[in-house]
Amino acid sequence: MVEIGSPLLETAGFTSPASGLFNRAWRALDALNFFLADVRGGLGPYLAVYLLTLRNWNEAEIGLAMSIAAVFGILTETPAGALTDAIRSKRAAVVIAALAVTAGSLVLPLISGFLCYCALASGG
Repeated sequence: MVEIGSPLLETAGFTSPASGLFNRAWRALDALNFFLADVRGGLGPYLAVYLLTLRNWNEAEIGLAMSIAAVFGILTETPAGALTDAIRSKRAAVVIAALAVTAGSLVLPLISGFLCYCALASGG
């Protein structure tokens, strides 16, 4: 947690909590966290019902496919964090990530096979 008055905030232009820039930036970050929080975990239950009812997958296939996606997410979390820390345009990274999740959700009805789903769910 970054404390108010820390050099990190000062170098970013956030000099005091009373400044409008400080409040606006934190409100924007709060809104981003609110709207994107748990997108991956939030889609899981709906995805399981979709695959079970409309795609006629059995429970074992659903569990295996979601486990593959979860393991891939765990394995890529640290490198993705390092990449996010290294790039300058963090807003663009958030937009690209949100668009990728949206595109994956829109493509899901168009794919049919187990392996296609696993590739889509794991980001590859």
